[in-house]
Amino acid sequence: FSHHGHRKLVLRQGWENMMDFGWLSWLMKRMELIRGNVFMPMSKVPLIINAFGGPYFPDPDVESTSVDGRVSRNTVDEIFSTIRTSAGNDSNDLATTVAATISASATTDQYDVCNRFATLFDTSAIPDADVISIATYSPYETGTTINQFSSTINGTVVVCAPASNTALVNADYNIANWTMTAQNTTDLSIASWADEAYQDLGLNATGITNISKTGITKFGLVLSTDRTNSAPTWGSNQTAQISSATAEAAGTSTDPKLSGTSSG
Repeated sequence: FSHHGHRKLVLRQGWENMMDFGWLSWLMKRMELIRGNVFMPMSKVPLIINAFGGPYFPDPDVESTSVDGRVSRNTVDEIFSTIRTSAGNDSNDLATTVAATISASATTDQYDVCNRFATLFDTSAIPDADVISIATYSPYETGTTINQFSSTINGTVVVCAPASNTALVNADYNIANWTMTAQNTTDLSIASWADEAYQDLGLNATGITNISKTGITKFGLVLSTDRTNSAPTWGSNQTAQISSATAEAAGTSTDPKLSGTSSG
């Protein structure tokens, strides 16, 4: 294509044989955001439909296809690597608010709480042949997010694999059930989370690949210290947490959601 300034793109002859339509959908959306345009011969314009659907939410209780909630190891007094990798001893998929958390105990360099937030979405409505170009994971912060540690700590999206799609148990906390590879393009510092608002975390190519078009998509929200296995600088009884509404809250206006754009 050729460009004129920054807001006009003209596709050259034969573009339809060289360009992926999913990428074209993304390009058109980006140009729209800067109030630009993509020009092409009308006879060559493909039918581009956003069939991604959604946004998608976890089910509230009683779950039929997907669940969300907290899994945890708590009421212990352990070094960071131990609390992170030992067996879970608590879970809750009925609370209206949960948090991704790490808390230090009063014992030097030891910790007593590590929570992870599991969020599952039934995305089987996305057409199998569609190309997903953009996807966003959005938890709703409920006003009790805090970081008392001197370390910078972020919220980050990972993949989880609970034993059931419709219920959480203590063992779902176990590290083997979490793929701690970042699924989002940029982590968001706890200090930047807005109170009582959705926080949009754009998914990277890995995250988009992990969206299921035939079943259940399984993402989780954790703290960056948990994802990277890097203990925060210890401080007695200090806590870092990101609070989020769950699907148990009435309606869907604060539910975790997964949105995006796809084309066929």
